[in-house]
Amino acid sequence: MTMAGLLWAETLTAALLLYGGRLSQENSTKGLAAANFPAQFAIDWMRVYRCGSDPEKGRACMR
Repeated sequence: MTMAGLLWAETLTAALLLYGGRLSQENSTKGLAAANFPAQFAIDWMRVYRCGSDPEKGRACMR
C-alpha cells in the first residue's frame, strides 16, 4: 500500500470511530438492532492536519 493509501485508510478509520463516540454496548443493553442495517454514513468534509515536527508519519503529534 502506498503512503497516501495508508493515510487515507487511517483517516477513514478515525472518522468511523469518531462518529459513534461510544461502543454500542455502552449505548444499549440490548445491543444492535438488526433492522437498522445496512445503513449509510456520508461525510461531507473532513479537516486533516499535517504534523509539523513529523510530516512523514505524524506520530509526534499523536498525544
